[in-house]
Amino acid sequence: MNNKNCLTRFLGILSVGILTFLVGCSTAETTTVETSNSSTKAPSSGYGPSYSTFQSDGVTYGKGSMAFPTTDLSSSVILLTKTYPVEAMVGSQYYYDYQLENLTSFAVTDVVLTDRLSRNFNLASSLPPSTARDGDVVSWDIGELGPNEIKTVRVYGDSPAEGYFTTCGSVTFNPLLCETVQIVRADLQLVKSVQSDAVICDVIPYTFTVTNTGSSDLTNVIVSDDLPAGLTTVDGQTSLSFNAGDLAPGASETFTVDVRASSVGVYENVATATSAQGIEASDEAMLTIAAPELTITCDAPVERFVGRPVNVCYMVTNVGDAASGNTVVRAPIPALASFRGATAGGTVVGNEVVWNLGTVSASDERELCATFVGIDDGLVTFTGSASSDCADIAMTSCSTLLSGIPAILLEVIDLDDPIEVGDIVTYRISVTNQGSAPDTNITIKCILEAEQSFVSAAGATNTSSVTASTVDFAPLASLAAKAEAVWDVKIRADEAADVRFEVEMNSDEMGREVRETEATRQY
Repeated sequence: MNNKNCLTRFLGILSVGILTFLVGCSTAETTTVETSNSSTKAPSSGYGPSYSTFQSDGVTYGKGSMAFPTTDLSSSVILLTKTYPVEAMVGSQYYYDYQLENLTSFAVTDVVLTDRLSRNFNLASSLPPSTARDGDVVSWDIGELGPNEIKTVRVYGDSPAEGYFTTCGSVTFNPLLCETVQIVRADLQLVKSVQSDAVICDVIPYTFTVTNTGSSDLTNVIVSDDLPAGLTTVDGQTSLSFNAGDLAPGASETFTVDVRASSVGVYENVATATSAQGIEASDEAMLTIAAPELTITCDAPVERFVGRPVNVCYMVTNVGDAASGNTVVRAPIPALASFRGATAGGTVVGNEVVWNLGTVSASDERELCATFVGIDDGLVTFTGSASSDCADIAMTSCSTLLSGIPAILLEVIDLDDPIEVGDIVTYRISVTNQGSAPDTNITIKCILEAEQSFVSAAGATNTSSVTASTVDFAPLASLAAKAEAVWDVKIRADEAADVRFEVEMNSDEMGREVRETEATRQY
């Protein structure tokens, strides 16, 4: 059978979307001889079919090509080329190759190579192995040929007798029209964050981060949050809304707002993020608000004498659940007292005793003492206050009754000494209240020796009784603190002697006489 008859017999069949053509029912009866020792590609025209021969290593090979399905390269999909030996020895194994080349820039699927074998050929094997055989028809399921991809099938066998062997190849495939549709996912993530613990006077930042975690664009992304009762922004808002605009896949927007708490407690609520595509995300955050709380107490003696030290102690305690920062205690100095000193670093600032305590931890307490001296009698009140950056002012007070105490000094002097007999000597009696309170009913009694006699007296009070040896004065009703009372008693020296002029003093506060004696030389 010549090539022309083979082509006529097996020319392609088109049926139900499967295109089938045959290439070269080739025999050793080739008519074109190429003397090149290397492989030579078939002519670029006439691929319906085209044949040539060439030599390599002293062996003559034939090559046949056909373009499927139209036999024209410009309009075909697959170029099928067969290379085979022009002659083979009886009983010796030889092989021939099929080369399938995708002429297009797109993939071709369901590619099947079919080889129709005539008698006088024993099929031994192939690379790759055949996928089906039905009598003399052998097929290979090539599968997919990628854009411009080339695949080769090699067939091994032998011929048992002289004569001819004919093999005819064909290709079927499914040309596909493929378009890619991108499938995307819309997704949104919202992260709301805040510090877990804060103090009531803190400015607390809330942070909202919204992220497009999907693979599609999101438009008109809005973040909203209604703050729980007790939380407001620093400018008083309770409802928050942020416009993140349009977010590409992977894009994020972050918003921060400062809030304050009006009371202690736990604050927890949910923020949401939405988009025009109907995608929604939410997140919640919990904030615990604590506060310091200061208390202060005052302890002072119930009563003290004027001029004596008065120790006043303040106890400051943080009974809250947060540290009290920049804690200061102030104790004004009362008008009836003067400051003498303080413990724990207390100093006088203006008219106050001030302690700067710094940070006082929750449940911590500090004792602070100051020493005052009463400067006048009366009820003196000591006040104190404790304050800090984040706690209400705590106040306290305590009182001490300041009482005066009289302290009477008796002095007696003679204004002249010595004195001649017959002359008059003046004795000056001075009573001074050195204490801090008045003394009452002060009595003065003068005792004369026998060598003297009374002449006259004058002073704070008049005489009430005079005898040969005594002179009594009427009681002095009251002698104020730091005041002085004076009496002058004139006495005549009657005889020469070394006499002693004696004075007795008593008062309501003293309750017991005080005696003072002045010696005078009479000559």
